[in-house]
Amino acid sequence: MSGEIRVEIGGIGFLFRYKNCRIKEDKNSELNIKDFIQPGRSDFIIDVEVGKLPNYSKENMLFEAKENWRSYNYDGNYILETYKSQEVETNRVCVMERSLLKAKLFISPKADTPYNGKAWSLEQLMRIMGQLIVISTLHRYQGLLLHSSGIILNGEGIIFSGISGVGKTTLTKLWQARDGITTLSDDRLIVRREKGRYFIYGTPWPGEGKAVSSMRAPLREIMFLTKAEQNEVVPLNRKESFRQIITQCFPALWDRENIDFSLGFCRDFVRDIPCFEFGFVPDESATDFIEKKLLNG
Repeated sequence: MSGEIRVEIGGIGFLFRYKNCRIKEDKNSELNIKDFIQPGRSDFIIDVEVGKLPNYSKENMLFEAKENWRSYNYDGNYILETYKSQEVETNRVCVMERSLLKAKLFISPKADTPYNGKAWSLEQLMRIMGQLIVISTLHRYQGLLLHSSGIILNGEGIIFSGISGVGKTTLTKLWQARDGITTLSDDRLIVRREKGRYFIYGTPWPGEGKAVSSMRAPLREIMFLTKAEQNEVVPLNRKESFRQIITQCFPALWDRENIDFSLGFCRDFVRDIPCFEFGFVPDESATDFIEKKLLNG
C-alpha cells in the first residue's frame, strides 16, 4: 500500500512517493508514460495522498485557465489545482515549496474513478497536473515547455513550431514515414540550456499525431511553420523570432519572477539558435527539402 515511482521528463527526475494507497495503471489512458519511468537521480520529490483535499486561501490567484486548472500563491507556497471542465469541484491539489524541490499532492477519492479512493493513476495524474508540475519546475533547470513538434535527424534536433492548425501534426506524420528519423513529439517539447548548449527533449504529452519519445538531442535550429505553395526556408531576424517563440511557450506559474525568466530565456534562445520560417507543402517533398537543406549545411 506504499511505494514510489520515478518519472524522468526533460532530463529532470520526479519522484512520486505514496502511502496508504496503491498505484494502478490506467490502460485506457491516451497518455503513454511507460518510457518515462526510469531509475536515476531524484531532483523533485512529490508526496502523494489520496483523501481529503487541503484548505487554503484563494485570494491570491496567479492564473486561471478557465478550462481545468488554476494556480495561487499561499503561505509561501505555490498552489496548483485541477478540475474537470464540466465540473466545479477540485479533484487534485499540489502544494509546491517555493524552492521547487518538494511538493505535496492531494488526490480526491473521486478523482481517479473507478478506484474508489484506494488507488491513484499515474497516467491520469500526469495528463494535466503532471504537466503543470513540470512546467513550474523547468525554470529551475533552465528550460521551457514549447507548443511545438520536433525530430532528431542525423543526431541533431530540429523544432517545428507554429499556431494550431498550421501543420505540425501533418509534418510529424511525414517524418514518421521516413527511416532513420526519431520523432520526439507532435505537440509539446522541452528545451533546456545545459552548460552553454541547448537540448530538446520529447515529452509524454502528444497531440493528434500521438508521437511520444523520451529521447533528447542537441538542438540545431528552429523552424516556424507556414503553409505555402512551394517549400521554402527564409532566415528570421531576432525580433521576429522572439515574437514567434514567445507565443509558443508555457510560462512557469505566471508570477513576476517566472515570467521574467521565460522572457529572458526566449530572448537568449533566438539569439543563440538559428531561426527560420519554413513555408511548406504538406507532402513528402517537405521532408525531402529539409533533409537536403541540412546535408548542404
